[in-house]
Amino acid sequence: VYVEVSRGVFDKELMCDTLHHIDHHPVHLPLLSRVGNSKRGLAQYKMPYYAPLERGTIAYEQYKLLAKCYVAAYKRHHAVNDGYRAMSAMVALFGKHARGRWPLLTEELQCIEQVATNYGHSYAPDVGRKNVGVDKQGNLILLDIVCDRSMLRRAVLK
Repeated sequence: VYVEVSRGVFDKELMCDTLHHIDHHPVHLPLLSRVGNSKRGLAQYKMPYYAPLERGTIAYEQYKLLAKCYVAAYKRHHAVNDGYRAMSAMVALFGKHARGRWPLLTEELQCIEQVATNYGHSYAPDVGRKNVGVDKQGNLILLDIVCDRSMLRRAVLK
């Protein structure tokens, strides 16, 4: 699968950086790599195909908990123009409610949180069914769970 990314959008770059900060082979992060630029000058990335999420699986159970934590984090930090606070709250809530059931997922979420701070405080979680997938082994894959709120705000205001 190939993905093109608009100018000024760095969420895929952030995910690539996250892959380099993990001590083990990633289980829940997409195997994403930059392959160059398109003829239009947009950054291109490639990754394997990840299937849509299906109900009744462990991946779906993990997603539902993550989505619940995402909503709770935004309720707490909605008025704050600081994506980092929402990201930190979501990751902390997930770790608390997972109660050690999914240590690799918790660790990889923490790594995303740490790397996101290098890109600025406007990078916030964006957890929805379209932003996750499942690999061939049935693992939940966090395809695109980070977005730049400042870019989103500028796009809406245009």
